[in-house]
Amino acid sequence: WTFGFDTVYAMADRRDDARIGVRSSALSLGDHALQVVGWCYLLAWLLLSSAAAFAGVGVVYWLAALGALWAGWRDLRELRHQEREGQPKIGQHFQRQVWLATLLWAGLVVGRGMG
Repeated sequence: WTFGFDTVYAMADRRDDARIGVRSSALSLGDHALQVVGWCYLLAWLLLSSAAAFAGVGVVYWLAALGALWAGWRDLRELRHQEREGQPKIGQHFQRQVWLATLLWAGLVVGRGMG
C-alpha cells in the first residue's frame, strides 16, 4: 500500500522531478503508474484480509472490506480518468484513502469483537 500511495503522491511532482533529475516511482513507471498503484492496493487488501481471516474476524469486517475494495477501485478509475484529462486530483485521492483505511480499521475492530 505504501509504495502505491507514495507513487500517487509523486505523480503530482512529475514535471519538477524530471527537471531536477529525481527518478521517482511515478516517472519510472510512466503510463503504468496507476496500474501498479492498483496492484499495490489490491495486494495490501488481500494480505490484510488474509490476516483477518486467520484471526477469525466477523462478518462486519468482510462487509467493510468489500465496501473498501469497491470504493478503492472506483477511486482509482476516477483518478485514471482525471489523469487522462490532465488534471488529477491527488488531494481527493489522499482524503479517500484516509476514509478507506478508517473503514477497514473500524471493520477489523468491530468484526474482531463480534468474531
